[in-house]
Amino acid sequence: MRLKDAEVDIMFISEGDNVEYINKQSDHLFDGDKLDGRIAIITYISQIDHSKVDVFVAFDDQDSYMMFKMKSGIEQRFNYVINAVYQEIAFDYLQLTSGYDTKYEYTYKLFKEDYGYLMVNTRGTKAYQVNKNKMLVKSSETWEPGTW
Repeated sequence: MRLKDAEVDIMFISEGDNVEYINKQSDHLFDGDKLDGRIAIITYISQIDHSKVDVFVAFDDQDSYMMFKMKSGIEQRFNYVINAVYQEIAFDYLQLTSGYDTKYEYTYKLFKEDYGYLMVNTRGTKAYQVNKNKMLVKSSETWEPGTW
């Protein structure tokens, strides 16, 4: 799902381990099996029941360089993207009837794999797997390599 005004692509939306959405028109974003850019994860948290929805957002290579390497306008850019994503997905994926909090983490490289996708942070200390057949997402804290 491309958000034209925000100039980002929503790659995945998950609630817990369940993947609610996978961007199936994202092939043009990849250079071979690697995303040409970086992923940030925006988490929307209900202030009532503390339920969480994670949105994996792709920034193109030039935007990624300016934001994550040069740290140029990172807070303003994230605030804009957080609001744009919320406006796009609020009715379909978020069951928020009151306020919400957000947090974000960055930056991840995204790779295509046989089972789906692998995201690894720049330090190589945290990873996520998205299994496109099982519609599941697992973090490095909850999956064991070779189990998919």
